[in-house]
Amino acid sequence: MTFGCGLSNKTNKKTGTIFQYFWWYEDSKKHEKYLGKSGSEKANQDGIKLKLAYYQKQDHELHKIISELVEKVESTIESSLKPEPLTPSQIQPTKPQLKYIPETEE
Repeated sequence: MTFGCGLSNKTNKKTGTIFQYFWWYEDSKKHEKYLGKSGSEKANQDGIKLKLAYYQKQDHELHKIISELVEKVESTIESSLKPEPLTPSQIQPTKPQLKYIPETEE
């Protein structure tokens, strides 16, 4: 699984203008989004917002996976602690207990 994101600059060789891009991985493929001219305050702010949104999404997905794994581990532990049901051959009839000390009235 490949994930990550960042900001990169690319130079237009004909004009010498530098442009800023936001890149990220999705389904193990790299994607890019044009943000504007490098050094532009709007491009920088958009890049920061996109990075934050990307990592918040990753954080949410990872917490979901972690929760599912914790539930599986806990259910495995609980099921291993539960006693196996007894078979009829394992069940012994109980004998009535005799009371040797008579009840007394006061």
